[in-house]
Amino acid sequence: MILLTLALLTAAPVKPLPMLPAPLGRLGDFVGPVPEGGLPADEKVLVGKLEGCDREQAFYLTRAVSGTLVAVQQLQDWMNQTKGLEKKLFATGKLGEVAQNVASSSAVDQKLCAAPVLAGGFKLDLTKANGRLCAAEKGFRLNDHWWTRANKPFAAVAFTASEGKDRCRPRVSVVLFDKAGIARVRLHADYNAAASLSLLGDKCVGLDFNFDEGAQAFVPTWRPTKSCKP
Repeated sequence: MILLTLALLTAAPVKPLPMLPAPLGRLGDFVGPVPEGGLPADEKVLVGKLEGCDREQAFYLTRAVSGTLVAVQQLQDWMNQTKGLEKKLFATGKLGEVAQNVASSSAVDQKLCAAPVLAGGFKLDLTKANGRLCAAEKGFRLNDHWWTRANKPFAAVAFTASEGKDRCRPRVSVVLFDKAGIARVRLHADYNAAASLSLLGDKCVGLDFNFDEGAQAFVPTWRPTKSCKP
């Protein structure tokens, strides 16, 4: 009887996680026309032309970070729907810690000394903020842009031209780190396509969220975390 019970429990289907409704985060105001009245002094904004685009645009990097923090709150609300889910990923309150540290950090004129490889041509595939930062060149640049506090990095942003038909529509990638420098949230958005998100946990697990056009929602999928060594 005991063996039969164990067999039935083993064969029981795993209840799928709920979908995460779209939109995810708020990145719609990341790019726009160059404002005639000048750039806001309290934001990190770059003005320039993407490769293949015929006009200059303003890229509001600060809005990419703050828009990703909106996704962090959505993720927390979503996790709260499933009992025990947060503990499967990391300590309770981890996303709150990340949001607080990111919100209190500031943009710096630095970049990774060794330029990061961008997965798919634009995605920051960082798992840790352990690369050395060097002074960045002034003016318009793609590469990686960082937010730090007390010399600790808490957010990184990269953007580039889309490979879609409209080359003026960018692709942007944002990574948020906890106080130990571990990447916890990675949000990638292509203005010519769908966004995607990864939630990186402890214990060799993580969640990928990919957009389902029919459901107009993001579908979560469990996966091992690359940086983890079981």
